Amino acid sequence: MAKVLDGVLEARAGAGRVFVHQAFDSGHLLRRLDGVEGRHDRELRFGRLVEWDVSREGVAAVEQVGPAQTLVRVLTPDLAIRGTHPLQVWGNPTVIAHGRTAWVFFQPRQPAPVDGSVGLPWGETGQLSVVEFDLGGGFMFQAPQPRDLGPYTQWFLNEDNRLRRLVDQEGPSGNDPAPSVGAPGCTVVLGQFSSNKPMFQNRHHDFRPWQVLCLIDPGGVVRPTVREPGRSWLHQVVLHNGRWFTSSSAGLEADTADGRTKLVMPRPRAGALRWVPAGGQIYAVGTDQVSPARGWSVGIFNQRSHTLEFLMGKQSATLAGHLTSRHRWERPRLVVDGDSIWMTMLDAGRSRLVHVTPSGAREVHRTPGMFEPVVRVPSGLLCLHRPGDTTGAA
Repeated sequence: MAKVLDGVLEARAGAGRVFVHQAFDSGHLLRRLDGVEGRHDRELRFGRLVEWDVSREGVAAVEQVGPAQTLVRVLTPDLAIRGTHPLQVWGNPTVIAHGRTAWVFFQPRQPAPVDGSVGLPWGETGQLSVVEFDLGGGFMFQAPQPRDLGPYTQWFLNEDNRLRRLVDQEGPSGNDPAPSVGAPGCTVVLGQFSSNKPMFQNRHHDFRPWQVLCLIDPGGVVRPTVREPGRSWLHQVVLHNGRWFTSSSAGLEADTADGRTKLVMPRPRAGALRWVPAGGQIYAVGTDQVSPARGWSVGIFNQRSHTLEFLMGKQSATLAGHLTSRHRWERPRLVVDGDSIWMTMLDAGRSRLVHVTPSGAREVHRTPGMFEPVVRVPSGLLCLHRPGDTTGAA
């Protein structure tokens, strides 16, 4: 029976080990576990750790030290500090560690909320930058220079005239950066627009949106592609083993062998769909309605027929987490395990753990409170559990 670790916010696997982020009144800890008995052999203390990622070559972590002031720490797999670099960041950054390269995507100035009073949809306008770090070299004494990717605008559902939380699946938003699968880089979509705004007036006219897809390779190579109006709007871009898969306002799309794009599954009008790559397979996870969240399903992409095969779903249950939320702590509770995935759904006041494989899906565990799979270890599945959390409340 494995020991219980208290105060764990996140856990991730990399470099053949499991790393955990723990939060206490005295500060935050990043620890590397030695086995699965709850012991750790390395640790590093932070004031407040806001985002991090791990690969086989090391760890990249962002520590909050003041309002909009952070430190990016580049660490070895043993959690020794190889470099510390100040960075001005507004909001939550995105950290991607992929091989020996780490990227930190961030907004260098405070984004501005916008709405119909200024002639724009309900959203936020800002700027997105990225800085690249080498996880596999020696000590880093000089900080790399950030690169400006351009305007970064997101459009949200207006839930209560206050929140900007759920990305509008009909709109041309920017999306979160994501690593490529089977390729060394990462992808990000920028939401951009033009308008006429006369001097001394605060209202936009002739609003015209578009999106820019950026492919980012190690070494600072950025390859942008503009997507004009008239096509479906991108909400997810996955390069999986040399083939493009996208989730758009139209639904799930995949490139076929002849280079064409095929609509694999239409998006539910009020819902959302996302691809989940796992080893040599790629799955599709969907929700029937995003606000309030209702219904869920999972299927697998048949690479011969270019069709989606339904595996499991339930209209009266919901996913644990959210497919369209901008907040990291509301991400879907799922983890990749080889060619399979483990995911949590909420049903009848309980968390239900589902194991999805190419041959089908089955429920393997249910429990009160929030339950989150983390990583497969030799003795079983490592999970986060908060029994006191009312499932689905937050």
